[in-house]
Amino acid sequence: MEKLWEHGFRDQLRVQSAKQDVMLTQPTLNPTNNAEKTAEVMFEKFDVRSLCMASQSILGLYSSGSYLTYYVSFLFFKHEKPVGIHRLDLGGRDVTDYIAKLLSQSHNYEFTSPLDKEIIRQLKESVCHVANVDYFHELSQIEVKADKAVWYELPDGNVCKFFFGLSNEFRNVQIFFCTSCKTQKIDVGTVQVKGPEIMFQPKLLNIDQTPVQDLVNESIMKCELAMRRELFNNIVLTGGNTMFSGFQQRLSHELSKLVFKSVKVKVVSMSYRNYCVWIGAAVLADMPTFREQWMEKSNYSEKGAQFIHFKSF
Repeated sequence: MEKLWEHGFRDQLRVQSAKQDVMLTQPTLNPTNNAEKTAEVMFEKFDVRSLCMASQSILGLYSSGSYLTYYVSFLFFKHEKPVGIHRLDLGGRDVTDYIAKLLSQSHNYEFTSPLDKEIIRQLKESVCHVANVDYFHELSQIEVKADKAVWYELPDGNVCKFFFGLSNEFRNVQIFFCTSCKTQKIDVGTVQVKGPEIMFQPKLLNIDQTPVQDLVNESIMKCELAMRRELFNNIVLTGGNTMFSGFQQRLSHELSKLVFKSVKVKVVSMSYRNYCVWIGAAVLADMPTFREQWMEKSNYSEKGAQFIHFKSF
């Protein structure tokens, strides 16, 4: 990680780290040791002027402009014990690996090299989507879309054309890779919906994880009773995995089945949600009133790396 930070300061930003105020994002429920080690490296090795570590979830809320952001930020700025925080340990890489596993089983080919994984990732982002309402019904109702094509440029410059068609052998969707030098056919079929489905059904991976819709419901139910209706009506999606087509509709549908009919469920899906953490950090760092949240170098010298917990949220 130190190498990446050094590359960022020296080669990408081309600035002297000693003259910079640095804001870093951290995942939900980040271990305290990780935060302290980060502060130590930033002040000892990079000699930064000041440091702030912010939760990716909170920054995502700031980018949305929701008024609930101010309530949540108030709780964290006052260092009260946060409630209703859950974490699903499934990310984009898990979806990519699962798609590679499914394709390996159907094509007798192991997608193990870094290039293989990169192609699978691009395939995932190009053609995969979340089943809107009924997962099993959609698996059985994949239709022919022969007139639909998606172009994708391979790392070597060859252009692939993704055609959707019905396979007589497998009775599902196929993708044909047509390059300038050869033609390769890969049967994707139901993988296009099976991959993202692990977020709603982690049991497909044979792991003990709570589905994302249940985590959202449990998180809200741990909050004060007077807030719950408002929270169900202000659910904000952030992060790369929420970019799958159909994710917003599916989450809204699943949550509606878990609450009373009188409770309105509204899931906000911003077009820039893949970058909303960065946007939220930019907004927050530029606020004059936020200056007191920065950990100065003098704070580190006097109180040590553990002081970062009082200057982060």
